[in-house]
Amino acid sequence: MTLTREAGGSASGGQDGDDSVDHRIRLPCHPRSGATVAFVSLAITACAGHAPSSSPAAPAASTHVASSPYAPARNILTASAAQRRAGMQRLLDAYRTRSAIPGAVMAAHFADNLTISVASGLADREHGTSMPPEARMLASGAAKTFFAALALDLAGEGRLNLDTPITAYLHGAPWLRRLPNADRVTSRMLMLQTSGYGSYTQAFYDDLAKDPLRAREHLDILKNLFDATPKAEPGERFEASDLDYDLLAVVEEAVSHESPYAEIDRRFIHKLALHATVPVHGPRVEGLVPGYLGPESPVGNVLTSDGTLVVNPQYEWAGGGYVSTSADLARWFAAYCRGEVLTPKQWAEVVRGVDAPGGQWGLGLWIEHTSLGPAYRAQGMFPGYRTEVRWYRDLDLAVAIQVNISDTDALPTVLDDVARALSAPPSGGNAAASF
Repeated sequence: MTLTREAGGSASGGQDGDDSVDHRIRLPCHPRSGATVAFVSLAITACAGHAPSSSPAAPAASTHVASSPYAPARNILTASAAQRRAGMQRLLDAYRTRSAIPGAVMAAHFADNLTISVASGLADREHGTSMPPEARMLASGAAKTFFAALALDLAGEGRLNLDTPITAYLHGAPWLRRLPNADRVTSRMLMLQTSGYGSYTQAFYDDLAKDPLRAREHLDILKNLFDATPKAEPGERFEASDLDYDLLAVVEEAVSHESPYAEIDRRFIHKLALHATVPVHGPRVEGLVPGYLGPESPVGNVLTSDGTLVVNPQYEWAGGGYVSTSADLARWFAAYCRGEVLTPKQWAEVVRGVDAPGGQWGLGLWIEHTSLGPAYRAQGMFPGYRTEVRWYRDLDLAVAIQVNISDTDALPTVLDDVARALSAPPSGGNAAASF
């Protein structure tokens, strides 16, 4: 299989163009305050190796989370929509104030299929523009779940075997001989990030720093893997790698004969009406709110005065190349975890996780035990933006938060705070009283 499409395009089929971007949100942009591409490049390198913020440094022992898609929610639905919204707003405002972040959007999708989204703070701190609840931000790694869901769907159709070496689907690709262990790596290993390949090379980061706005062909991205010495044997251990998901996307395209972006849109995004969620094809993203690296960073807004990002996020590809809203992400994550897009058998595959630094990694998500019961989490970080979304199985509740700053570590905590407030009424009271 050859990769011959235009820069940033599909490997063997067309993609949705930028015209598919929702045009509802228009916010002013401004010159980046002394931004330097070199500093942003360092931030990208840090983001690529980012581990779960609430995770310990060493790998956790294997633990089992029941694979049932979901259990009935308790307490949450006794509160009215207005009460739920007011409680979420109070908690988000408190979090934003103590964290000193510019702005944040939080959304929750409930068992009664109601989605509530609230915002706090500023979308643009220089212009004083309030953060809208429908604000778009880069979802980054949280979008891996789309590609995992597509692989599972193709497997359910009998078109993809998750445990067959990828060479069975990529035969004829002239670069395949340069891919180490290609006859041993499987699609399941790619989703579990246990291929042993590892992440981007230093040469890639150097090239990114030299020409940050250039659109990179998918083949340019895969070159990180060519003739490289693997970090581990296939299936040996977890090794965080967006490149595993990029290679998975190539397999998916070979199997479906369509762009994975187009397949994801047709199978999931369109059906769930995730209107604000689209692939990122270049450095201009319609409706993207300004993002910041951190309160002490010499780099201000990562958007230039004409609304162009200082680094083209298109290279994230299947590792997280989507823009979305908190509401869309909460809706999607609930659907992925509760059985709307997967069968119980497929969900059991998702939660057959592997040990990873900080816990267990499944197919596109983290598997966690919380005081509120089993939970599943996806996260993403790109310079200027951070996303966390968690689904609480016993509550049938998905909560997502996006912030327009990448230097913050408390997002999982605030998700737990909201879920706890929604679900744990005081003795003799109801859920509404906990707010």
